[in-house]
Amino acid sequence: MPRLPIPGTWLAKFTVLPLILRQVLRREFDGLHGRYGPVVQTGPLRVSVNDVAGLRDVFLSAPARRLDRYPKLVFLHNYAAENLISTVDGDIHHDRRKVVRPSYAATLAVSEDLRDAVARAAGGFIELRKQEQKHRRLGDDDVKPLLRLALADIMSQVVYGKAHETRTLRDPAQRMLFQKDADFHDWRISRSASAAFALLLPDTALWLRNRGWSPKGLDITLKRRPFTDQLGRNALRALQQESRPTGTSPMERMYRHFVENGPSPAVPSLEYILSDCVDHFWAGVNTPLDPLLALFKKLDLPQYIHVRQKLQAELSEAALPHDNSTSRIPPATLSRLPLLDAVIRETLRLHPPVPFGLERRITEREGSVKVGGHTVPAGWIVGAAPETLHRRSDIFSHPGEWRPDRWLAGGEGTTDEARRESLRDMKRHFYAFGAGPRMCIGVNVAWAAMRGIAAGVYGQPLRSTT
Repeated sequence: MPRLPIPGTWLAKFTVLPLILRQVLRREFDGLHGRYGPVVQTGPLRVSVNDVAGLRDVFLSAPARRLDRYPKLVFLHNYAAENLISTVDGDIHHDRRKVVRPSYAATLAVSEDLRDAVARAAGGFIELRKQEQKHRRLGDDDVKPLLRLALADIMSQVVYGKAHETRTLRDPAQRMLFQKDADFHDWRISRSASAAFALLLPDTALWLRNRGWSPKGLDITLKRRPFTDQLGRNALRALQQESRPTGTSPMERMYRHFVENGPSPAVPSLEYILSDCVDHFWAGVNTPLDPLLALFKKLDLPQYIHVRQKLQAELSEAALPHDNSTSRIPPATLSRLPLLDAVIRETLRLHPPVPFGLERRITEREGSVKVGGHTVPAGWIVGAAPETLHRRSDIFSHPGEWRPDRWLAGGEGTTDEARRESLRDMKRHFYAFGAGPRMCIGVNVAWAAMRGIAAGVYGQPLRSTT
């Protein structure tokens, strides 16, 4: 096993035990980076980075832009088929992402269709929460199921097309079916032993599945999941009945590519389309979910009432030209509201959607990659974790504290030029959605959903949100 002159503990040169222990205890590598610098060896053939130069080397440089994913995410397969996020090969991932990338362009985030979908979801969320609290069916601190409904209604339109937008907030029957799927999804990803098995031993899990011996958690054909399975199948069936599909949703783009080109590495089968769309749907639901919940809890704390009041004032002023309705504020205007951006960005810093490390494997195709001045050869795994970057005390003062003002031009009492440089440095180290060709493809939709829902909630009269 080759040993490189990369800083790190002597034990990490020979065994993965310290790495496994850190993963079990949910500890990131910020302590190691504090001791050894921006490039640290965390195990045999494994390197972690925590600075801008390292991010550029691992995710953005020409040799690294198409590195293979590591590890294999078999537990995210649907219909026994790969999808975009679980595609290992960097070149194939590039081709697959290219097909759906236009569906998530920045122009979608400011479109009227998405604005209206987000506004409907925010309004439905607020109304249903009132009803649930009135009938004492909802605890003061439990809005997660309702918020997940709102995000599902948004993502159904984004992924499958406007004709397939769901109404889980307003339709009790849809709500019940969705909740069954949501419960299964949570169990499958977070609590099933089979998912943990597939994460730790992906090749063995694939071997078992190919022979029909798959554990329950990997038997994810979705035939018994009435909501997401039928949502995808109905949308696909509708496309198959069209003579010339022209829609712009991910499903519509993938299906059109499949019809025009036949099976290809980019879109190999109809099962791939269904699998990828299910993943896009749940990713779009879960990515904004926990950060929004964390934001609600922060702004309900007494010590942050002044932040909430300022946010409400900012939203009220922005709504004046739009009939005093936050639901009618154009997305482009919402994206320019400094405090709204600051409270969301600071929450994402402390509560990134994917807190664990994002890793890539260097293959013989690349030969080697330069990382922080070190030549890292094929076979090594390189990566970075959002929490490790987001808690650097030299970049973020008091990194463990929620301080939205740090993202505002006049915050923390520094001079204008120093403040601008500090902001630039913080934004360079902001890694909530990843970086490079494999960064979250739906980042623009996630931002639009978080801004729109937060604007809807905090455009209301001041009261407890959670």
